[in-house]
Amino acid sequence: MRTSWIIALVIGVIAAAWIAGGYFIGNDTTDAATVEAEAEAAQPERPIPSVRIMQSVAQPMTNSLTLQGRTVADREVMLSAETDGPVSEVLVERGSEIAGGDLIVRIAPEDRHARLAEAEALYSQREIEFIAAERLNEQGHASDTTLAQARASLDSAMALVELAQVDMNRLEIVAPFDGYIEDRYVEVGTYVRAGDQIATILDLDPIRVAGQVSERHLGQIELGAVAEVGLIDGRTVPGVVSFISAAASEATRTFRLEVEIPNPDGAIIQGLTAELRVPTQQIIAHRISSSVLNLADDGRVGVMTVTDDDLVEFLPITIVGTTSDEMWVTDLPDSLDIIVVGQGFVQPGVRVETTLVDGVPNRPDATEATNLAAQAASMDDAADAVGGSN
Repeated sequence: MRTSWIIALVIGVIAAAWIAGGYFIGNDTTDAATVEAEAEAAQPERPIPSVRIMQSVAQPMTNSLTLQGRTVADREVMLSAETDGPVSEVLVERGSEIAGGDLIVRIAPEDRHARLAEAEALYSQREIEFIAAERLNEQGHASDTTLAQARASLDSAMALVELAQVDMNRLEIVAPFDGYIEDRYVEVGTYVRAGDQIATILDLDPIRVAGQVSERHLGQIELGAVAEVGLIDGRTVPGVVSFISAAASEATRTFRLEVEIPNPDGAIIQGLTAELRVPTQQIIAHRISSSVLNLADDGRVGVMTVTDDDLVEFLPITIVGTTSDEMWVTDLPDSLDIIVVGQGFVQPGVRVETTLVDGVPNRPDATEATNLAAQAASMDDAADAVGGSN
């Protein structure tokens, strides 16, 4: 009987302890939740920062390849003497403009007139002999062999006349095309022989700009593509890709490329340093100002954007082209809202208030920058307060 009472008493104590423990634990939990709610209510409300955004839509962009080159004449010819003799006349100076067919240098004929007259006289004699042989052959008094010999002598005399006439024509050296006299190597009285240099002529219309392209980009360039040429004197002129070499240079393993530029007034001369911007391929990209770029903690370059839920998001980019104040970038959605003012004062995941602007300002003005800085400071203070309470 005593044993039963003892067991009952133990069970009763355990039950009472279990009920009391659940009551106090429940009260502690309720008190902790209440304290946490009261702490959150006591914290200052975080300000929502304001930013300005621009709607950006991707558009076609023709990428280009930049090459270094120099201007070269369309044609460059070294004129040489074709016969011997002293120079009797020089009709051009270095740097002068000439037209095709203009006389440049005349060589003295010396005895060439006499040799031509002699050849013509011999031809007349051989012609009379041939006519006589032909008549005698018709009458049966001369054989066919005699007639053939007379014909051969006539043809030989005609060849001597033609050779003498050709030699006379070689006394005058004329320009083969329109151009400029780059250099002249003879003066009046200079004795020249066949093959001696007389003058160098340049044809500068059109002018060509030659550069070297690597085999990696060779397949991206097409003949007839419109290129842009920047000259060292600041001029920028359009041109057309007119030549791509089919063989690589043994020294550099690059291919020669030429861009042809109209040059009717000869304003572009040979030998100028130039920069070629040759179109390669068309891609879809966004055109933005460099002032909207941001740098992530890991070193990636990108832009701050705003999602449909007004949350800030960092998107990395790839720069595919640049101008003086703008750049073309890819790896972005076709359409998005880019933060153009205030992107330096917000972090990804933060909710913001947005104002739509037209165009891309280079940078916020002083007042706006001050306001944004004040907002950032307030946000930092609020974050510190939250951290302290925790």
